[in-house]
Amino acid sequence: MIGKRLKCLLLSRKVIFTLLIITISILSFQVLAEDVHHGHAIKTPPTGPFVVSSDKPFETLMDEAMAIMHKDMEQASRNGDPDHDFVSMMIPHHQGAIDMAKVLLLYGKNAELRNLGKGIITAQENEIKIMQEWLRKYKPEKPLKSEPFAALMEKADIAMHSGMEQAPRNGDPDHDFVTMMIPHHQGATDMAQALLKYGKDPGLRKLAQQIITEQQYEIQLMQAWLKSYKSLK
Repeated sequence: MIGKRLKCLLLSRKVIFTLLIITISILSFQVLAEDVHHGHAIKTPPTGPFVVSSDKPFETLMDEAMAIMHKDMEQASRNGDPDHDFVSMMIPHHQGAIDMAKVLLLYGKNAELRNLGKGIITAQENEIKIMQEWLRKYKPEKPLKSEPFAALMEKADIAMHSGMEQAPRNGDPDHDFVTMMIPHHQGATDMAQALLKYGKDPGLRKLAQQIITEQQYEIQLMQAWLKSYKSLK
């Protein structure tokens, strides 16, 4: 009698455990499905450099550009010097904007946004060259590590990626480019403001102010375009 009860108890525990595993699996699948449906999750970056090709849909290319930028910013060399670390992180950030703008030029139709995309590519390619040249001449000297600066940069990075992941998309390349590029530009602005607060190099401070001026203006353009777009729906 005791043996039968023991067997029943063990069987009940197995059934409960099995049901628990099934429930967890279903819930995990639902969360994953929701992320994929909304395109919110950061995709695993492809190996090699970013390549713009009509072989891939707009959404896939944008997600790849974002994933590569995210990876490169995380892996950027840092030594605690605000000037150095700003440049190391802003180069891949700018490259991300360039890649996204190239995707827009491949799939976007709106003339105003296409002109904006071309302007982003030109301006940010030039700024990357300036930063690469600065980095080439940089001579580290036992910099005083600035933890407040690092905290501001991390805060800006987290907010930007969160904003891009949660950006509303409707499948229209013009609309989706704008909703993703606004938080991207805001991230650059926040990073540049951190540099103005803690950076010392006059040339980089001038560049940071230029980035703020340019990208705040472009944010306003995109916000106005988005407002007009919504009014037509």
